[in-house]
Amino acid sequence: MLQTVNYKLIYANSLLVALFIAQTCIASVINSFLTIPKISVIISLILFFVAISLNRNTKFCKQVVISYALIFLLLSFSLIVNGVESCIDYILHYIVFGTTAFVLSNIPLNGKIIINSSIYIYIVYLIVFFLRIRMDYLEGDDLGTVQMGVAYSFVPGVLWAISLLFFPGFIIGNRYLKQILSIVVLIGSIYVVLFLTVTRGAIIAILFGCVFIAIFHLNKINRLKFIIVFLGVTIFLFLNIETVLEDFFYISSENSIGAIKKMSSLSNDGDVSNGRDLLYESAIDIIRSSPMIGKGVGYFEKINEIYVHQLFLQILCEMGMLGLFLFLFPITKIVKATVISNLASIYIIPIVLISSILIMLLFSNVYWLSPNFWFLFFLTPYHLKLVSKTDDIFLSRSL
Repeated sequence: MLQTVNYKLIYANSLLVALFIAQTCIASVINSFLTIPKISVIISLILFFVAISLNRNTKFCKQVVISYALIFLLLSFSLIVNGVESCIDYILHYIVFGTTAFVLSNIPLNGKIIINSSIYIYIVYLIVFFLRIRMDYLEGDDLGTVQMGVAYSFVPGVLWAISLLFFPGFIIGNRYLKQILSIVVLIGSIYVVLFLTVTRGAIIAILFGCVFIAIFHLNKINRLKFIIVFLGVTIFLFLNIETVLEDFFYISSENSIGAIKKMSSLSNDGDVSNGRDLLYESAIDIIRSSPMIGKGVGYFEKINEIYVHQLFLQILCEMGMLGLFLFLFPITKIVKATVISNLASIYIIPIVLISSILIMLLFSNVYWLSPNFWFLFFLTPYHLKLVSKTDDIFLSRSL
């Protein structure tokens, strides 16, 4: 049982999770000093072996084991049907990221340690970014893609900082020092996202996450009411996203906020979706041809030489309605558990992951290559509930 695990193990496990969630930042820091190919994969493998060595007696949830195996079988089947080139990269990343996330999402944790450790990680990331990474980043050839990665890498930093500022009871150690560090992370991360990148989705993710962290102050009934209204407004805006963005962002190109300048430019060119509408049309055609079971992982990439840039359409293309249920069911359970939970620091983690990962996947990237998507996918409400019961345990003890 979680309650019998010693404090040192809890602390070590929680630090591993904080490092896993922030591995994009860690990879950037390492590459700013020494370029290492596939550094994120190497980091995940190290975290996996450390986690396994520390948690040899951990019993994994049967539901999670079955989900892990089914996804691996799906990838193996797709490898045969759609060819090696179409999905081998997804298979390799799932083996590394998925397996590490599977282990880390089932071991004993403490939410407060994860949040506090993340603040220190982001302080280091900010310092290295402004001293070393920024110059290479601004001079890079593939600036658009790099900007997107940079923007989304700072989203969790904003949300970790907001969490400690909203809930000082989650702070471990010197409260004033941690609040100052949180303010630095908050201001620095928002500055990067707004003024050094042009990624619209990162701004939406930050707003989404801040709203859900803020309503954690409400009781369960008022929280549920607020979420229903918020989701209703969000769905309306999403269904009318192009019109809303055109009206909202139709501002002079002289504006200093990168996302606004980009929206103004795209609006003037008449392509607010930045070419995504063509990918979505192709995805819908594929879904219509096989709505229940899809065409397998990699089929869309084989036809279009690029991924869909939309989470739900990607899943429907690959696995149809059956696959969509397989993927949405565990994530829906996590969302529900978070909404109805008592105030506990561990529930900040799924809020940060949902905001920083799922929002991104609605507009860009592909979930197979996202470590944090798999961590969120393999989390279970039961494990979160166990962790929440020990939210304050051990913290008065020294290492």
